[in-house]
Amino acid sequence: MRMGVEAACTFAAAVVVLAASAAPALAKSARCDIKTSDGGYAGACDFTREKGGSFSIAPVGRSDFFAHAKDDPGITEIDVEIQGAHADVSGLTSDGINSRWGPASRSAKDKACWIGEDFAICVY
Repeated sequence: MRMGVEAACTFAAAVVVLAASAAPALAKSARCDIKTSDGGYAGACDFTREKGGSFSIAPVGRSDFFAHAKDDPGITEIDVEIQGAHADVSGLTSDGINSRWGPASRSAKDKACWIGEDFAICVY
């Protein structure tokens, strides 16, 4: 009988660990300042930290940050995938299309900002 209890406890512990690792990261309130050649956004956003310092942001109180280009769908989420000293940035459109923005580097003047060829993303 004792083996059964130990096995049940081990199984329960494994389920708890799996559930915790599968749980989505929690978004935190932040202020975003986004500039692109097609538009900009300055205001509230939800900030979700990912593995390795990467993060995603989503607008608060509206469906998208802005239309990335004239007649294009709006950008509903921006992902910054950090790879060492650089990052790869993409935006998710309201049509569900992943739009690659390109590489970015962390600003030397403001560590909250990532700067690309034609965009800047700052999260405070």
